[in-house]
Amino acid sequence: MNRIHRIFVVCSILVSVPLWAVSPMRALGSDGLVTLQDVRFSIPAGWTMHQDALSEGTLVMGFHSGEDYLNLYVQGEDKGDVKTMFGHDSQVLSENLETVGPLSWKTMTTSRTLNTKVVNYVKAFWAPLHKHTYFGYAKSNSPEKAASIVDAFLKSMLIQVSNGEGRSLTGADYTGKKYYFGWGAAGSGDPSMMQNEVKYDVLHTHDIFTKDIGGNYIGTKLIGSSTGSSQIRAEWKRIGGLLTSNDMYIQYSSGHGSTSGLGVGVSYNEIRDNALAYPAKEIVIYTMACYSGNLVEAFNAKKSVWENWPGQGRTLMVMTSSSKSQTSSTGPGTDDDEAGGPDGSAGSAFGHALWKSLIGYADGYVDGVKDGFLSLGEIRDFTVYKTNEVGGHKPVHTGAYTPSLIMNRKPSQAFLDALEGGTEGLSDDQIMERIQELDRAMRVSSR
Repeated sequence: MNRIHRIFVVCSILVSVPLWAVSPMRALGSDGLVTLQDVRFSIPAGWTMHQDALSEGTLVMGFHSGEDYLNLYVQGEDKGDVKTMFGHDSQVLSENLETVGPLSWKTMTTSRTLNTKVVNYVKAFWAPLHKHTYFGYAKSNSPEKAASIVDAFLKSMLIQVSNGEGRSLTGADYTGKKYYFGWGAAGSGDPSMMQNEVKYDVLHTHDIFTKDIGGNYIGTKLIGSSTGSSQIRAEWKRIGGLLTSNDMYIQYSSGHGSTSGLGVGVSYNEIRDNALAYPAKEIVIYTMACYSGNLVEAFNAKKSVWENWPGQGRTLMVMTSSSKSQTSSTGPGTDDDEAGGPDGSAGSAFGHALWKSLIGYADGYVDGVKDGFLSLGEIRDFTVYKTNEVGGHKPVHTGAYTPSLIMNRKPSQAFLDALEGGTEGLSDDQIMERIQELDRAMRVSSR
């Protein structure tokens, strides 16, 4: 089997599109209460709010306590019965009508057994209020615990009509910037299929993260045999001179590697040290390379530097396609979700699995809740499963992060249709023109 090595670094959350249909949510106020549209509530003891966001008219708030999490949503109209979102590929254990706090909620408890035999339980809830639908769910390792989490949040709710303005997905107070840096370089003697895998591995993440569904990152990409260590280091230095503690950074690369680093001439220690030197609030690293587990080992060797990042409001995730002693496989060739692409356009085994995760296949994989958003945990677990299925090797990971942190919104079919035929043969200017046209077609205008 042909083998190829890859490296990706991905970070965080989605970004700002002015929207008009909903009022704002905001972080914890001086009175100890959180505002979400027309309700206010207190955060239970031991819980942390990690997300305050908006995307395509849906407000999102995320909370976690250890491995347990609860997501709250508001959509800008009465959506009625949303239970089909929560029962996807899960066993429905019960459905009820419960009065908790100021509202009567329809509730549903489900269980989902993963390929690893782990059983996750969800209690979902939804109710209309003031022409909006309020809904959400808690995930835990028992139905009783999931129910107690929901009760703790809903019992503290108070109804009040708020006046506000449009919100961005990263929150009202977010003033930072987001940077994407992708590079890919196969060997000069590699077959065209492997050359295409390198190219499409980078372009697929670029397609997600430089658009509003994935954060509207400011993107830079280097693709081709001329890509080398000097170019990479120069771009690292340029971005490092711009990054602040309120910014976000995505780095995605694809190419040959070894037990010590990449064929382009940067080592795993360099990748680690550059990432840890950045002050960015969210850094998530995906690596596809033979023996790429050595990058995980490199980060673990400096665990004392990053293990307390969550307490500082920071995120680090490192995920590699295989262990430190494993090779990594090429992918399936072509992909029906991007019909018409050349051989290799599906990406490497890991790149293909990550792409499928980001375009929606990971939605509901962990807890059975298909909410149209992709969290770090969903992306991580589906990518592990799919990489093993396609390539026969199992990704490994480390870091300090919240698994329920939402990375991107599920793309529409129009988005995927626009990718038909891929970008093979297009210049960078033509690719950017296509991206800008798609952005204009998908963007929600402010009013």
